[in-house]
Amino acid sequence: LNQIEGLITQLYDATEYGSLTEVSKYDWELLGKFVNSVDDQGQITFDSYGLEETKNKLLDLIETAKLLSDKYTVVITNPPYMSIANSSATLSNWIKKNYPDSKTDLYAVFMERALSLCRAKGYISLITQQSWMFLSSFEELRMTLLRYQFINMAHMGARAFEEIGGEVVQTTSFVVKKVHVPSY
Repeated sequence: LNQIEGLITQLYDATEYGSLTEVSKYDWELLGKFVNSVDDQGQITFDSYGLEETKNKLLDLIETAKLLSDKYTVVITNPPYMSIANSSATLSNWIKKNYPDSKTDLYAVFMERALSLCRAKGYISLITQQSWMFLSSFEELRMTLLRYQFINMAHMGARAFEEIGGEVVQTTSFVVKKVHVPSY
């Protein structure tokens, strides 16, 4: 009961934060057994009405939380691009608190999250806007990334995608291996 309450508390605003939500490790098997142990068969009473739906939602929540808590050998994404200034106040405040090194733009937050989802010696690969390489607001994020080994990088600049015209989005694509290389 304590674990399911903790998990629900931790994921309370997960619909707002999505895969940026960091989830603690829980005893997933125990949580599944706890939820499945609820008897939702038999006569419906005021206490049992909606129990089957709640049970199914909790099982989905456990499965999602398990995915968000795991570490992966490879993390690949083309994250959303959105200035945090254009987000809701709730999201903006949460990102500033939880992702201070990348709080300027959502794509940079996903870069930081990709690193946290990646196992040691694993790889992250992203295509992002190029601004993280140059702007002072991303200096801490650059310092974090430079602790690891860049396998390759393609600085594509403007017009990398024919769907996006002009100089609106200038991009870079990169692969980083999550290993510390001294003096790299």
